[in-house]
Amino acid sequence: MLPHLEFAIPKPGQKYPSSSWNPQLFAMRVAEAFPDRLEVTEDALFGAMFRELRDISDVNVLHGLARQAGVPETEVDAAAASSRLRERAAAEHDEGEAAGITGIPALVIPGFSPITGAVPVEMYRQALQHAFR
Repeated sequence: MLPHLEFAIPKPGQKYPSSSWNPQLFAMRVAEAFPDRLEVTEDALFGAMFRELRDISDVNVLHGLARQAGVPETEVDAAAASSRLRERAAAEHDEGEAAGITGIPALVIPGFSPITGAVPVEMYRQALQHAFR
């Protein structure tokens, strides 16, 4: 089943995540320790950020999302404290920058420059149609 993908529009001055490191580290930790909970965790993170406009960089918000996803809250703290996961996330970030990814979302189609940032759906459609010719 696909997640419900409605987006909310932030009000002027509404706080957005100050950093994506904690949610990234938490998702990495879940992928390793609870792979069967990863999809529901990612949907909870996505929903909290884009549908509910919650600050998913806040560990208290992440604790609630862990509960929602059926993951022990202690995994949030373990992820945030993990130097190994921080090093991995930094390496993946550097790899993305080296590949030309300068924003999110990013779509990489072999043989094409990455499409980054919020772009019209038609741009994705054209790129994919061209790639599958």
